[in-house]
Amino acid sequence: MTHSRILMLLSPALLWLGGCSKCKCGDTGEFEPDMSTIEQCIADNAGVSSAGDNGTTLADEADICVRERGSSCDPDQMMTRAAAECIAKNEVGLAPGIADWIVDPVYNYGFETVVWTVANITEQSPGMQTGDGVTLHATTGEVLDAWAWDEIEN
Repeated sequence: MTHSRILMLLSPALLWLGGCSKCKCGDTGEFEPDMSTIEQCIADNAGVSSAGDNGTTLADEADICVRERGSSCDPDQMMTRAAAECIAKNEVGLAPGIADWIVDPVYNYGFETVVWTVANITEQSPGMQTGDGVTLHATTGEVLDAWAWDEIEN
């Protein structure tokens, strides 16, 4: 047998073994894929969602989504504020910052869907503050954008 033939025979076994690093053994003893961080955050934080810091709710933003003919406009399918915060922390690694995060559901005209924005404040001085943020798809939890921001008062 040539070396290439042996490698070809071993490849499926190596792929199977390599794939198990992201598996867990369920009650049945069968290997099952782990939930992603996003899926885990959504599952662990299901329930009634609170309003964002700007006072809007998922239902408010879903109404805009329907009116604008956006996608994924059903507020009952959208993740909670707590799930958005979990994804920002555990999937994206958004730093805690120096104050509470600013978290809001918003209809995003660019993405044509409802999103959660989660932002921190990393620096604050008289007349200025800066920070980082993420935009998360409100239904899937997908990270759509990561950004930095600053605000300077005149």
